[in-house]
Amino acid sequence: MKWERRLEKKFSKFPLEVKERYAEEFDHYLKSNDHGLPHAANVYGKVLEILDRFSVEEIREMDIDIERLEAMCIFHDAGRFLVPVESAPNYAKRKRKGQILHEYAGALLAEIFGYNHPIIREGILRHDYFSQDFDPGKKPPVSIEAQIIRAADKTSVDPADEIERYDEYRRKFKFPLFNRDTPTEFRLDWNFSFKRDSRTDQLCYFFAVLALRPENFIHPVLQEYYRDWSQQKKEAVDKILEIVRKDQGDGAADIVDCQIAAYLKARGISF
Repeated sequence: MKWERRLEKKFSKFPLEVKERYAEEFDHYLKSNDHGLPHAANVYGKVLEILDRFSVEEIREMDIDIERLEAMCIFHDAGRFLVPVESAPNYAKRKRKGQILHEYAGALLAEIFGYNHPIIREGILRHDYFSQDFDPGKKPPVSIEAQIIRAADKTSVDPADEIERYDEYRRKFKFPLFNRDTPTEFRLDWNFSFKRDSRTDQLCYFFAVLALRPENFIHPVLQEYYRDWSQQKKEAVDKILEIVRKDQGDGAADIVDCQIAAYLKARGISF
């Protein structure tokens, strides 16, 4: 992959102490399907699909630059692996439990690797924006390129595979899958500000994927692209039930099936 060669070439020019400190994390990033470079390649594939929906004239008029989009793909999740704390004293206020938020670490890494355009920075910082319901107080991406990278990241794999990817991340950090004591009302009102609430479980994140709508994207082309992707969300529901059944049995899966139906009805969502 040309990206891998390009990154390795730049990394080889870093000071020896830096290379020794980050060699293992850098290698992990290059190989990991969980937010690593393979995921970045999937996102880039979606970027190209989205660009195919714009005319050549529209791309020219909106000054959409493929190299900026490539950089956003490469670095948008790189901060989950490489966190150059010593190079980011001004990011200290954004630390959470001793870690820099991955968006800010990713933007810094892009600069370190030579990608410092303000639109690249915006795309990396705002790619994780979900919606006003789930990210109250956060700002959505404004530039069309940042909007494209957000849409591509949200649709990088099919809905069922996205649920599976979320669950891989859960298993990695041993996060609870389904808390039977969490009321449906809490799930209906849940957003990312409740991440550390004891009632939050992985189903809250799964439900957020089901709840995202085409209207949560600004540009009409992106709305239509997400609408097409959403047609497969029924398979995502099946995947959720499969995961719960495997982890906690048929009884728990039956409860979750009822909760999903109630959640979708309350939010006026149908697939």
